Amino acid sequence: MPLLDRIQAEMIQAMKGREEARLGALRLIKTALKKHEVDSMKQLDEAAEMQVLKSLVKRRQEAAEMFRKGGRPELADKEDAELRLIETFLPAAPAEEEMDAAVAAALAETGINPRSNKWEW
Repeated sequence: MPLLDRIQAEMIQAMKGREEARLGALRLIKTALKKHEVDSMKQLDEAAEMQVLKSLVKRRQEAAEMFRKGGRPELADKEDAELRLIETFLPAAPAEEEMDAAVAAALAETGINPRSNKWEW
């Protein structure tokens, strides 16, 4: 299911459940995606969708930090809630063990011994 369709379905659920905060965050996501689609004058592909979502995550993190520094924890909590909702639409980050295994496999393919920092031919 395309991301915009998934967001629309969740918006309907939020409306039925009278979840105003969630509905607002979903509208924010949908608006950002549609704006990017209109600006680029083409259908969004998955990479563009992820780019938009990552930019929204970054904005929420920065806003929450600024609200905390400004002594407004209630607004920071609102930004954090929106951040968590946006992250549900992003793919899960790999675990540290998976990253270590991928790096080790890449190093083995290139012939680099990570302990000696020298090429092994």
